[in-house]
Amino acid sequence: MYDGIVKILLVTQKGDADLFISQFINKPTYEPDQYCLQSTTCGEDIIFIPQSFKRPVSIGVYGHPSHEASQYNLFVYHVALGADEVTDEQNPGNLVIVLGTIDYDEKYFIDRLKTMNVKTLPKIVTAQNTSNEREIMYLEGGVLFISGRILVVDLLKNRVPLNLVTGILVYRAHGILNSYQEAFALRLYRQKNKTGFIKAFTNSALAFTVGFSQVERVMKTLFVKQLYLWPRFHSVVNSSLSKHKPEVIELHAKLTHKMQLIQSSLLDLMNFIVKDLKRLNKFLDFDELTVENAIAKKFHKQLQRQLDPMWHQLGSSTKQLIADLKLLGYFLTQLIQENSVAFYASINRLRTMEYAMKGKLKPEPSPKWEALNEILSEIRLQINKKDNISESTKRVLILVYDTKTAVQLKNFLTMGAGEYLLYEAMKSLKKNEIMKPSEKSKDKKEKDSQEKDKPAEKEEEEEEENELDSYVLTFSQKPPEEKESEEDQNKTNFFEECSMLADADISKLSSMTEPIILIQSVKRGGDPMALQRTLHETLPGFIIMYGADISSIRQLEVYQNNNPSIALKIFFLVYGGSVEEQGYLTALRREKEAFDKLINTKTTMVIPTDQDGKMEDNITAAPQVEQSTRQGGIESTAKVTPKIIVDIPVSMTRHYAKPMLLIEFDQNKSFCLQGNYYVSRDMKSSDVTSKLQLLTLHFPKLKIVWSPSPQATAQLFEELKEGKPQPDAQTAALIGLEEDEEGKSAGEKYNTQIHDFVAKLPGVHSKNLRLILNKGGSLDSLVRLTEEELTALVGNKSNAQMLHQALHKKYKPENTTSGSVSKAITKVRSKGLFSSVKK
Repeated sequence: MYDGIVKILLVTQKGDADLFISQFINKPTYEPDQYCLQSTTCGEDIIFIPQSFKRPVSIGVYGHPSHEASQYNLFVYHVALGADEVTDEQNPGNLVIVLGTIDYDEKYFIDRLKTMNVKTLPKIVTAQNTSNEREIMYLEGGVLFISGRILVVDLLKNRVPLNLVTGILVYRAHGILNSYQEAFALRLYRQKNKTGFIKAFTNSALAFTVGFSQVERVMKTLFVKQLYLWPRFHSVVNSSLSKHKPEVIELHAKLTHKMQLIQSSLLDLMNFIVKDLKRLNKFLDFDELTVENAIAKKFHKQLQRQLDPMWHQLGSSTKQLIADLKLLGYFLTQLIQENSVAFYASINRLRTMEYAMKGKLKPEPSPKWEALNEILSEIRLQINKKDNISESTKRVLILVYDTKTAVQLKNFLTMGAGEYLLYEAMKSLKKNEIMKPSEKSKDKKEKDSQEKDKPAEKEEEEEEENELDSYVLTFSQKPPEEKESEEDQNKTNFFEECSMLADADISKLSSMTEPIILIQSVKRGGDPMALQRTLHETLPGFIIMYGADISSIRQLEVYQNNNPSIALKIFFLVYGGSVEEQGYLTALRREKEAFDKLINTKTTMVIPTDQDGKMEDNITAAPQVEQSTRQGGIESTAKVTPKIIVDIPVSMTRHYAKPMLLIEFDQNKSFCLQGNYYVSRDMKSSDVTSKLQLLTLHFPKLKIVWSPSPQATAQLFEELKEGKPQPDAQTAALIGLEEDEEGKSAGEKYNTQIHDFVAKLPGVHSKNLRLILNKGGSLDSLVRLTEEELTALVGNKSNAQMLHQALHKKYKPENTTSGSVSKAITKVRSKGLFSSVKK
């Protein structure tokens, strides 16, 4: 442990702050007898901890209420620029709840805190924890990662001590409008806790540009009043990241002539489709629909989200054009990322045999491969020239788009370009597609086309099984000499895969003489924290950006400033004059425009004074605290979890006078089952419409309630309950669950149809129903019993007589008098209706 003098630089951007240092408590406070050293500053101050102080030393920094940062609520920051630390609130004296995280986030935070030697780590609350265990976890304090669904249940059951909750952190706050559980939990929290904080973070500025008043709605749902924007061009962010800049070398690979022709053809087709879409749908807002925006990564998802509410109203031609636009965008991505054989295989799946070109397949290597080989050779020469170099300098990280690109680079570096392309051709294509095809009969063509997809599916499954998240390589031979020709260099393998190092800790491998090459995708296995974890664990000195990605570049800037001792060198490899470069520039432009729009919105935004929910007369508070409209008699039968949907109306029809079926739609989707121009012609079991028809035919008393969104459902429940007493949840839960001495309910012991039939017979009521069902045996034996035997069975003579008459008496319609019938016939004949016809 370090026992020397400690120098602390305390800086505040605005307002003032206090620094408290203690030798004997974990958390210094304002009490004079609790701290050993104190300092207050409103700008910049330097504090020295003397050598005589007993170690370990505890330090606490407190912002005054006048400090703007102590009142912040919603942070919108640039991609990968922060909001990944929860150490400030990690103290047993605090109870901080974190919402909106996923498993990868939680694991990353806990691992980072372990490396910082933090004793009290955050806890993860899952459904596997019992209610008693969760109550204990709440009382123990600290930081808790919990899902919105579990938190809502515990809040409604009063298991969470809301008066002890210090605050709530909301991760990925841009999705709070669609996260109903998190929004409801925040509302319950703010109703009973007026002093705790709510802090929200998001790194998606583009999410606030979709929809009307998106920022105001998000802030209102979060109960926050302050909005803070931290883009990359912010003065504080720019000055912080400019202190230690990495050395960036930008390399532009040139597209081959064939790649240029394919790219121009695909762009021409996309331009034609965009114009056709605007011509067919003049009533839609397609201002953002341009070829420049269509090549962006997430544009198609945003376009689909925009068209979802009106998707059922679009014509078939419009839907086909949107699908074609998405397919062309996929081909553009494949052209840049995949090798020539894989791109040809994906194109060939859409081509018919009549248009298949005859000739030999001559795949060309990717231009980026040659550039990557040159970069690695240059890195190896630089490392060999230096005598005393750090271990981090020997580590090379290659960042790629996805796992497929990682496999591609691994095979290229270990096998060579020619051998790898031949391997891909033999694996992806048939032999008759590699060699010149001979003339074949039409029957054989049809047979080949039918069996064409079968091996492709198996190969794709095998590829997915064999793909890994990352690969570790090392140099196996010396760099190529200048005398060697290019063909000899391409045939020589300079790398070999280290399977033994794949699972090892690369940061601890100090005995390796050759550089270690780690190939990894940007989001390994869908983990958004994968790159940060890899950078923290491996500490590479050389990084090769094989693809342009804004988030990765920002993370590398933060990594360089967190590790100023490492002379980071970044090679930015991109196709010059391609859709890859244009897509990267478009993403930068759109994000800057999004922040500009947010800045303008912030200047004109009007925020109510009671939006934070801390005022007692807040309009968002519930008018009745002790009453809950979410527990009604209709939903109570759901406690007996049925296996199929038909069991629900069966039980509801037996016990309720007005059974209802709720059909709730997603508010972002269209409020309909079928479109205006679509009529289902099949009656399959999977068809929702046919199921509803059968359901209404079998249960005529069943009423169907249609709701376009969860908010509308809550309003419908409130209207249905208006003017009626509050239902008792316990009474509703016991309906239909009467148990006998053996502990079995009526539904488990008796046939429900026989039970309902016997219950409707005269003389049968709730007191003697179980006696008849238990001792009656069957309906056949019950009918054969005499009246005296029924009296002994039922225990009441009058009830037995009524039951015996119901079972044995034959009911006939009353006979009409013959006189009245003859009079009616006479009247009919007198009118000439039955006059004889002469032949």
